[in-house]
Amino acid sequence: MNYFFTFNLGKFYFFSFLFCCGWLVSCGLRTSPHNLPEVIPKSTFTNFKVQQRDQRIRLSLTINETERKNALMKLDDDLDQQDYFLIQEQKLKIGCRDCEIEKMPALRILFSSDSFIRQGDNLYYYLELPQSDLKIHQFQVSHFGPGDEILSPVKTVKFRQSNRFPNVPVPNLHIVQIEDEKKIIRFSFGKVFLKKITVVDDEPDKLLEQKKD
Repeated sequence: MNYFFTFNLGKFYFFSFLFCCGWLVSCGLRTSPHNLPEVIPKSTFTNFKVQQRDQRIRLSLTINETERKNALMKLDDDLDQQDYFLIQEQKLKIGCRDCEIEKMPALRILFSSDSFIRQGDNLYYYLELPQSDLKIHQFQVSHFGPGDEILSPVKTVKFRQSNRFPNVPVPNLHIVQIEDEKKIIRFSFGKVFLKKITVVDDEPDKLLEQKKD
């Protein structure tokens, strides 16, 4: 009797243990779930700057050659293509956040292009100075690999001109009416009074002649 009871009790404990193990496994208690952190690729270039040099704009950046090679190794090898930079100028109206950005045609420049001036890991590219206007100019640079695969996040820098003001346009005036008696010329924007002014030169000889008269 005691043997039978002990045997049944052992079977009960055994099956209870199996049930608890199965329940714990089904609940995922072995390891709690963790969200894997997003791997942010490092930039293949840094120190992107836009500066005025006389009558030209200089774009400068520093290449991270290690990150560039690592990014290219992840792509399929293609001997017929190489990585390149995409440079785009954009114009924004001053004081208008909701206005549409005016995008100029983008420039595609190969990494090995002679258009770049190289000094170690620094690359320099020159553009013509834009005409003075009441707009904010900014430049975007993107680094692409073979097959137009993006290698580095886009970088944007605003360009600030050095003490330059927009050219004053020549006014286009149309005479609406001439009033001879009052010596007034009426334009569309208002009246202009005519006044005769005698310009006297400061030379002593001419001043003496004028006194004799």
